[in-house]
Amino acid sequence: MSYSNKEILERAREVQKKSEDGVFEGVKYFTLGIVPDQPRMFHKIKHVELGNNDVILDGYPRSGNHWMFEVAGGVMNQDIGNEKHHFLFRLLEFMGDDVESRIHNFPAPRMISSHLWPRHLPEIIRQGNVKIVYILRNPKDSLASWYRLMADLRLPYGFAGTWEECFELSVSL
Repeated sequence: MSYSNKEILERAREVQKKSEDGVFEGVKYFTLGIVPDQPRMFHKIKHVELGNNDVILDGYPRSGNHWMFEVAGGVMNQDIGNEKHHFLFRLLEFMGDDVESRIHNFPAPRMISSHLWPRHLPEIIRQGNVKIVYILRNPKDSLASWYRLMADLRLPYGFAGTWEECFELSVSL
């Protein structure tokens, strides 16, 4: 596979190495350092039990996940006051070792949000009983928004590279 600019890509990979966020099975996940043992958490996510009425909202970061969480929560609960069950507390990749107990403590019907790649979602989904809403936004818009967020955060959790470096990293996956 050839890349549009190998020099920029190599520079970007060096910048990315400075970030302390974790990589799991080749995928870099944004966890702000709050998940000390990502492999353990991903194992727990893979095997968590979900019910027939549970809904998972999944999409690339900056694709409108939070907005869709609020809209779907309003529809599911017939109430627009979802503040007590904030989006960030329902992100699978932020739950850490408590993933099972946290999910089971959510009131039914449970809505869980995620930015995980499909292969890292709970295995029970493949049985067809859990509802999934996949959120898709124009990839150019999502990437530009993601870059702005990461550039504002800076190291150790953000991205200190240029837009060109961020772009090359993204298209090289």
